[in-house]
Amino acid sequence: MIKQFKLLIEGYASIVANEWIVNSSTCFIETDSSKIIVDPGCNSDLLLQKLFENNIDVNDINFIFITHSHIDHILNFKLFHNAKLLDGYFLYDGDRLVIHNSAIFNDITILQTPGHTNDHCSMIFEFNNIKIAIAGDVFWWSDNEEIKFDTIDLIYREDKFASDFNQLVESRKLLVLNSELIIPGHGKSFPTTKLREKL
Repeated sequence: MIKQFKLLIEGYASIVANEWIVNSSTCFIETDSSKIIVDPGCNSDLLLQKLFENNIDVNDINFIFITHSHIDHILNFKLFHNAKLLDGYFLYDGDRLVIHNSAIFNDITILQTPGHTNDHCSMIFEFNNIKIAIAGDVFWWSDNEEIKFDTIDLIYREDKFASDFNQLVESRKLLVLNSELIIPGHGKSFPTTKLREKL
């Protein structure tokens, strides 16, 4: 059972003087047995501030889940000394590495969603009767882009960093069809109802 869910940080991405200023969306999930941070990002000051504001102790976190291995999503994992690191394929506990079958948590589904990177994965779970997808960079955009969430163009929009665009399109469709709310890696969360009707 998902007892608590919070979007701690809405991811951002912008280019200033030819440099990216970027940090991933970061989420907190509490189940009956685990406290999970999803994509801890790279802005440590902002993350520590949000943890403090939400009364979350770094020492209480059991798992860090990363959607993919880009530094702007994972650098802050070092803040959580008691947490095991989890991606779409492996569970890391110190020097121990275990292959998992995506059924680590009873009420959370881990999906392989390649395209932005080959190893990309996403989480889907239900909270307050809403099916939520933490999409990582299956969906993302920079701060100055105007995004229309209810048009099919969102599924086919360019990703300059994509490893395989065709796979990315299929991963986007998968998440839209299996969720009601998507939390992108960078940018505002959006409902999927109108977009799902057009697929």
